[in-house]
Amino acid sequence: MPHSFASLLVHVIFSTEDRASDLSPELAARLFPYLAGIVRERKVVSLIMNGPADHVHLLVYVAATESIADLLRVVKTNSSRSVHEQFPEHKRFGWQAGYGAFTVSGSRAADVTDY
Repeated sequence: MPHSFASLLVHVIFSTEDRASDLSPELAARLFPYLAGIVRERKVVSLIMNGPADHVHLLVYVAATESIADLLRVVKTNSSRSVHEQFPEHKRFGWQAGYGAFTVSGSRAADVTDY
């Protein structure tokens, strides 16, 4: 087979540092589109990107050339830097080091999206 193909639908969850309720509606309204831009630059397709005040949910189709670890490293590093630059009052903002990533059957994507 001369080409690579992957259909990897992944539900990713990561938390703010110490599960702090730092994602205010104002911050989330600016942060989620920024996260979407980072994901898009990495050639990853985002189906959902949301979350409550202390963590983020992503449902993404990951490209065959992308690793989850690299994607999350870039997303978390760049987004926390952006928060510090755009919202100086959030100087303690950060993400926890870990994350959860779970593959999802395409037939169950709507269930995860509704969640």
